[in-house]
Amino acid sequence: MFKPEYVAQHDTMLEREYFYKKDRELIDKIKEKEALKLLDQERSSHQNKCSMCGHEMEQKSMEGASFLYCSECKSLHMAVQDLDNLSLRHKLRNVVSDLLIHQNSKVKKSA
Repeated sequence: MFKPEYVAQHDTMLEREYFYKKDRELIDKIKEKEALKLLDQERSSHQNKCSMCGHEMEQKSMEGASFLYCSECKSLHMAVQDLDNLSLRHKLRNVVSDLLIHQNSKVKKSA
């Protein structure tokens, strides 16, 4: 069957537009996956690293609460829920004093 030239050109334009949209969708999906992968890599490179000095942090647990402790700059990272539980049980002072004793014992051993 014969189609007029303008109808054939119109069909070609519609076909190009369709494939352009499909390619755009695929490209957007690939870019989204790459962005998520980069975000995951970024997170994993900072995992268990101190936000103050960048050194490795140690996972510790005292009085039923877990936290990350930097032996370099002595910073402490704790979930708010653990902090609330400790403060409600009035055990926060015990954890702080235990950390200070631990810190002082390390200083005496290295000296």
